[in-house]
Amino acid sequence: QQTGAFPELPVGARMIRGLCAEAAATALASLASSGPASKMCGKAVRLASAAQPLEMMRLREWLLSFGHPFKSSGLPVVRLEEWLARAQEDAALSVWPVVAAGRALPSFDEAGVDPEYCILLHDIFGEEVAASLIEGVTERALHAMLRFLYSDVTARSAWRRGRALLRASCLVASSA
Repeated sequence: QQTGAFPELPVGARMIRGLCAEAAATALASLASSGPASKMCGKAVRLASAAQPLEMMRLREWLLSFGHPFKSSGLPVVRLEEWLARAQEDAALSVWPVVAAGRALPSFDEAGVDPEYCILLHDIFGEEVAASLIEGVTERALHAMLRFLYSDVTARSAWRRGRALLRASCLVASSA
């Protein structure tokens, strides 16, 4: 059971900044290289996304453009209270532990990106790596993550169905 909906939020509601694992790995690797970041080797470096926080309705658009299972439900926008109730029913929903205490979606980083941080990223990592840290999570990256997630779930489900069929035909012994 999935919520099959999207929470109604104030116009302009944004989520936390995203950082693709690939961008983070590239930045970390450049710390050990001979590039501009090598001067930071052995020092503490705070690596954080410098992307603008993603608006929640844009996230909904990206989910819908991914296709099934989001497009088939249409991700109707429902009152936040209803969405939270649906999320609570679905114990597997990863967002539930985050919102359970406050019974509302958390509010993150209303201040925006510090321009000085972006300049510092360019100084430390160079143009290419800094650009990926400033870009944040893209629609393409979100879709790649969802393909991985759903292929894993789909494969596991198919394996269980196949195993059940084999057990039913007595070709595989059932486990105790």
